[in-house]
Amino acid sequence: MMGSDELKFLHNFHKDFLHDTAFNFYGTRMATCSSDGYVRIYDLHDNTWRQSGYFSLSSQPGPMIRVIWAHPEFGGIIAAVSYDRFVNVWEEAPTGPNDLSEYATKWVPKDQFVDAFLFGAAEQRLSVTDAGTHSSTYNTVAIQFSPKHLGLILTTVFFDGRIRIFDFQGPNAVYKEEIQTKMSNLSCISWSTA
Repeated sequence: MMGSDELKFLHNFHKDFLHDTAFNFYGTRMATCSSDGYVRIYDLHDNTWRQSGYFSLSSQPGPMIRVIWAHPEFGGIIAAVSYDRFVNVWEEAPTGPNDLSEYATKWVPKDQFVDAFLFGAAEQRLSVTDAGTHSSTYNTVAIQFSPKHLGLILTTVFFDGRIRIFDFQGPNAVYKEEIQTKMSNLSCISWSTA
């Protein structure tokens, strides 16, 4: 462990402003997101952080503003939200023998949705009229996975006070619930671990 008088710097490889960092449950992995549209993954080896992966969705090159890890019981899963209200969930997968990646694992999309529109099975999607009633014109400002005993559930928070809950326990995200709080200017959310 580093002493209190020892300070180390981490070259973050981002090309723009860094918006958020998140550590995994054990504190051995770190994810960062930036205005350059990338999420970068770092692993702790021998008291040194080393980049072990990075990813971005080329179709949404907007700034990534929040990133969060799911509980390791569900595998390597990260959610990130971009400034344009896209919520992207990635899953870590081993690289194949013919994969030219410089890393031992790669990050593949688990699911993606924008605002209240889900890209999953037809019965799980909101209709255009439903989406209009649930739509928020404000940005998503925070995301948080639930404690492991509740399953793989993700909450998204909008600046206008809306909170949305999505269930990822199946192959696609399922929209569960929306809560309209009496507060506006929300900026964060937290789950009770009890």
